[in-house]
Order: sequence, then C-alpha cells, then structure tokens
Amino acid sequence: MPTFITPRMVFIHVPKTGGTWLTHAVSAAGVAVAAPDPEGGRSYSPHGHADLRDTGVTGRVSVAFVRHPLDWWRSYWGHRMRAGWVEDNPVDAAAHDDFNEFVLRMLDRHAGHFTELVRRFVGLPEPEVDFVGRYERLTVDAERALRLGGERFHAGVLRAHPRENANDYARFPASYRPEVAALLAQAERETIERFYPYEPVPQRLLSARGSARGPAPRARAAGEQLAVLGCYARGLERTLERARAREREQQLQLQRLQLQLEHATIANERLRASRLIRYSRPLRTRYYAVRAAARRRRSARAPSRAGTTPQRPLARARAPSARAGWAQPAAPPSGGRRR
Repeated sequence: MPTFITPRMVFIHVPKTGGTWLTHAVSAAGVAVAAPDPEGGRSYSPHGHADLRDTGVTGRVSVAFVRHPLDWWRSYWGHRMRAGWVEDNPVDAAAHDDFNEFVLRMLDRHAGHFTELVRRFVGLPEPEVDFVGRYERLTVDAERALRLGGERFHAGVLRAHPRENANDYARFPASYRPEVAALLAQAERETIERFYPYEPVPQRLLSARGSARGPAPRARAAGEQLAVLGCYARGLERTLERARAREREQQLQLQRLQLQLEHATIANERLRASRLIRYSRPLRTRYYAVRAAARRRRSARAPSRAGTTPQRPLARARAPSARAGWAQPAAPPSGGRRR
C-alpha cells in the first residue's frame, strides 16, 4: 500500500522514495493507515502508486517525498539488479549490468523520466501537496509531516523502525563517473533546481576517480537546512489557510443556524398570540379538570379495606313493558285457598 491515508493526512508515494518504510513505520507508531479509494473508478499502478488525482481524497493534509535524481536512478538500478528487470517496463529496455552504461542508455531513451514522475505526483510549477519531504531526511521529515497534520503517534517507535527494501551496493556497486553524473544532472535539472539547489551532484555518489568538486560540507548542510525549513514553512502556511477556510465555513453555518433560530422564535411568538392558543387553552384546562374529578370519584367508591371484594348493588325491578306483550299473573283472592 505505497499510497495511503490516515484520519487527517494523505501520503502520496513517489516510487523509490521510502514509501514502504513510511507505511510500516507510521502504522507501527500508532497511526491508522488505509488505502484510498480511487477517484472516478481509476485503478492504481501494479505497485499501488497513486498520484493526487487518483486518490480521490480531499480535506486532508497531503504529503509527498522526493529524492535526489542521481540517487533515485542509482536506487532504481540496484533494485532491478536485485529483483530482476521487467520486460514490459519501457525504462527497463536500457537494462545493463554496468551502472554507468545503464544510465547512458536510459538518457538516450528516457531523459528526464524522474522529473516527469515528480510533476505527476508533486505538481508543477508549485507543489500541489502541502508538504514535500526529502528521502535523505526521511525519519525527521516524517515526524514533521505527522505533526503538521495533527496526528498522534509514538515518535520513538517511528525512529526505531528498521530500514526496509534496501539495496545491496556491496554486491552491485553503483558509482557515477563524473561525466555521466553531469549528463544526468543536466537531464534532471528541473527537479534538482526545485529541491536540491544546494547540491546538484552529490559527491558521495561519484566514483573514487571522480574529480568533480562540490560545495563545502558546511555550506551544503546550511543549504539543505534552509530548503527543508522553507518547505516546512510552506506546509504550515497551507495548513493555516485550510484552517481559516474551515473557520469561515463554520461561521457561515453558524449564521445560517442563528437565522433559522430567529425565524422559529418569531413563528412561536405568532402562534402563542393567535386565537388557536387563546381559545384552546381553556378547553384543555376544563378537560383535565373533568378527568381528574372522575378519577377522584372512582377512588372514593373503592372499598376502604384492602382485600375485600366490593358487593354489586341490587338491580332495580323493572316494570313489565306493555310493548313486550307479557301478562302479569292475577293475585289470589283474599282468604281463599289456592288450588
């Protein structure tokens, strides 16, 4: 699940920028991780790399990580040498056991390939995501991203999570010749100028024979720190803008509720002042009074001692009805004997 979401954030995984480690480390640190639903029914790539337009997630703080293009291509070659080349992949058509030969072949066919990936996943000319971290500072920037999004996590667990999907450069050495590094830096100039202006060609990636000179370590560290802080500041500004937009929306909703309450209050006052309430209230009062009086009469007729069965009153003798056609028997004569 390279591209994933949390309750408050969405992580856009640019391939080969530490997304596998990030997914497992964030989950181990106590943050709920899930796969986003594709927007419009789109499908992800075979490895699950979805850009912003494919995630279908809005209203969350978006985060992506980038990597120095020269280091990215070195990692790509090391991964293919370890896991195998893919025939259907156009980039893998430049496959070669020698790293520098692979880079030269790739430049002939797919110059600027990584820059196109960054455009699709991060955006151009300005980053469309809220925070763009660096692979070289993966753990530190992951903490900053989680704090920026307001997620609660265990920082110690995140820092202690082991590396994953690492290449074996001792088995497959990959160092640039200076001229090859210069050609690749020229092809990926856009990404380098956007995210790594302080170090166009990393000296650690050059071969021992390389004679190219780079910036001093102190200047390089200062430039890296300035770039990271600038990115974090832009992320804070975007988060603040989103919070202000939510505040404005809540204020509008509150105003609508207050207006509805005023209308309901006016309608209630009109109903109380209407004839319906004025004349129905005495009727209701009379109804409840009559019902209470009947209840009192029934309770007064009840026996005083508990457990006794009330006697039924004798039925009144009813006079025969002439209408029924019944004849009343004649009374016997006085003093006579009845036969």
